[in-house]
Amino acid sequence: MDNIRFGNLTTQSGQQIKFENFDKNNDGTITEEEYNAALKEYGLDSVELSNVDTNGDKQVSNEEFQVWEQKIKMEEALAPYIQKVTTDFIGANSTYAADMTAALRELIDKFAEEYTTEGKDVANMAAEFEAQLATKYDELKEEILYNTPEAQAERVAAANAELKSTVLDEVLQSAKNEVTTKTANKDAIMDDAAAGEYVKALGAALEKVADTFIAGYTGTNLEADLKAYLQEYLNSSDRGKIADEISDWESRTSGSKWDYIDAGETETLKDYAKELLNAAIEQGLTVNLDGYSYTNAASLEKKIDSYTDGNVLMEAVNKFIDSLGTESVKEAAQTKAISAAEAAEQAAFAAVKGEEYAVDATTIDYSDIPGYYENAQLHERGKGWSGSLEKMQDKVTELLNNESLKSQMRAQIETMLESKGISFDTVETIFENVYKQSILDTIATEGSTGGLITGRGARGLSKKGHAYCNTADAVNTFITTFNTNIATAINEMNASTTDMDVQDIDWNQAVEDSGVNADVQAAFENNDDYTLGGKWYDEGYVRDYTERTAEKLIDSLEAQMRRKAISMCNANGVEFDEAIFNTMFTNSKGTSISDGVTITKHKGLFGLTNGYSSTFNPSTLMTTFVDDFKTDYTAWIESQKSE
Repeated sequence: MDNIRFGNLTTQSGQQIKFENFDKNNDGTITEEEYNAALKEYGLDSVELSNVDTNGDKQVSNEEFQVWEQKIKMEEALAPYIQKVTTDFIGANSTYAADMTAALRELIDKFAEEYTTEGKDVANMAAEFEAQLATKYDELKEEILYNTPEAQAERVAAANAELKSTVLDEVLQSAKNEVTTKTANKDAIMDDAAAGEYVKALGAALEKVADTFIAGYTGTNLEADLKAYLQEYLNSSDRGKIADEISDWESRTSGSKWDYIDAGETETLKDYAKELLNAAIEQGLTVNLDGYSYTNAASLEKKIDSYTDGNVLMEAVNKFIDSLGTESVKEAAQTKAISAAEAAEQAAFAAVKGEEYAVDATTIDYSDIPGYYENAQLHERGKGWSGSLEKMQDKVTELLNNESLKSQMRAQIETMLESKGISFDTVETIFENVYKQSILDTIATEGSTGGLITGRGARGLSKKGHAYCNTADAVNTFITTFNTNIATAINEMNASTTDMDVQDIDWNQAVEDSGVNADVQAAFENNDDYTLGGKWYDEGYVRDYTERTAEKLIDSLEAQMRRKAISMCNANGVEFDEAIFNTMFTNSKGTSISDGVTITKHKGLFGLTNGYSSTFNPSTLMTTFVDDFKTDYTAWIESQKSE
């Protein structure tokens, strides 16, 4: 073993050298001269006297000699552990092998000093040392490696990882609460399943952002600063994240000098591009250039360096900038999560045929509908046939909106869906839309000489007409109509997984959100025309008020239509384009208002104009807009797919 400090007291012939062999004059001590003479005489290893003379008096006592004998054995026991250092301290830790070896050698003196101080029997010291050596080796190894810069860095990294996890959990839980908490003023934005996907998407984005922030952090309160930074990040848009870099790029690349970019300017442009696009990657954005996606700086810079034409590079970078959304990270993730949830819901009930939604009329309790079991005849009188018919239609509408009837029909469908593991929430809006439309279809089944609603106009001197309808006939016709309509609606939705389903648009919520006046809301509810103006009304006022009202109704559909557009893009493998959506929404709105609003000129005495009025049907306006938008957006999707 290298660096032997205590040598060996056994000669080459195997003789064990004792204290008496050193103490030639038998005075009980070994002088320095006797010590050196004996080492030479017996051919022993040259061991410094100071390694044996523990009290420094230049001679060795019998007790010191016994300790020496034990230390020789301890050094022999230590040998395999010295060798073990070479295998335990490798790679980055090899730098600390020498420190470990030195610490092991120091163990002998430290152990001997403690052992003798405690007054223990020296004859057992080596054996006890050897028994404890494995444990002491591990303790020393752990101590040395614990204090290395690498170990300290690992502990800092582990602490930061734990802190990051804690902060992420807090931020994500807060984000989840925002979309799942229901208050008196608003419903939850999404259910728990959709919220789970939403939080998962946010977590993936925040993970990288948090790592970048921590790596460059130089402050004093990492937890608070990281939390504030992540919350700010969630409320920022993709474009907002690199707003300063975009501004720098635009200012650097503006001006006529960039109209024709030579080779030297191309290299400069590459530097500008790297600065901008690397900042985007640091903010967790995916950089798309020429149809390829980049998420790390190395591959991105390689792509930028491959450009030989500066004009092509500038066009690619500007296209990337234009593609950046203005929605916040949270808003964008919410939109995607809701769209994904809608896709999952679509898959869940796509296998259920529309005919399975049919209500069984024989199991309904009609006792809360007055006159049903007697098929009592309803009678209304009004101005002529049209006046009587309108009053009867209102009465039948009230009859069919019976809460008991509606709740029983709903319960049947809900039970059927639950048996298939599907929530009624998936089709609740469809149910409401179909129920309303089926009432309108039922009361439209009329005729003065036949049909559900019968009657006649005024006769003789009387200006009153008569309208009749039998109660049970109206209810039974309605249920049959409902079954037909809901089967059609469901089958249309399930006919394709790539088209835009509009059967489940929440019209009532949209009208409520629009803020239009009560008369407009009533016209929508009854599928009637809304008229404004008349005698003495100015054309400009009538037109402006009506068009603004119509715009409010259509604008209230924007959020629902955006989600449907995103879902359709996802289903067709097409990237959603905010600019395209906004343009098509605006164009369809303008066309629907132009075609749906009628301005009438009123004339008085001598044919002179004495006022204006406007008329439009809110329900027709909104459904026409949705149909037009769907047609145009479908055409755009198909064009993108073909490309």
